[in-house]
Amino acid sequence: MSTAVDRFRRDYEEALGAHLASRSEAGLSAAYELGRRALTEGISLLDMASIHVAATTRVPRGGPGSDPEATAEAGTQFLLQAMATFDMAQRGFWEARERTRVEQRHVARLQTLAEASIAVIARPSLADRFPEIAKQALVVAGGGDAAITFQAEDGVMQSSTSVVPPAVAATMADV
Repeated sequence: MSTAVDRFRRDYEEALGAHLASRSEAGLSAAYELGRRALTEGISLLDMASIHVAATTRVPRGGPGSDPEATAEAGTQFLLQAMATFDMAQRGFWEARERTRVEQRHVARLQTLAEASIAVIARPSLADRFPEIAKQALVVAGGGDAAITFQAEDGVMQSSTSVVPPAVAATMADV
């Protein structure tokens, strides 16, 4: 093991022994600080668990008449405080991962909108653009069919309908 882990092991055993002797908030605070240190120094959660198990066999468990269950509970509380920093870091990671997924979906929607806009603008005439608008509206909205009705310059009502196949609509719903 590395020197950092060896130093951490010694400090952990010392702090655990002090906590089991005093069972105070100061001992739990020391455990929390050890957890922060472990995270900063790159000591893994498995290393910490291993160090704790080894430390519980080395540190005094209390004098005659001490309650073994209370001692075990105090040791467990010490370990939980030491691991609290890892828990917070993991929750932060999960939240960041979820934010990334939301942002990726947002980027995909913006890409779809940009592609739809380009597809509509690429049509040379207004009459050609309306069917494309209906089609792209379906792509953006993830629908099944759409219709657009408009009045042309000559006063004639015209309509355009576009249909997106269900399989395509299903893949668009994920975007």
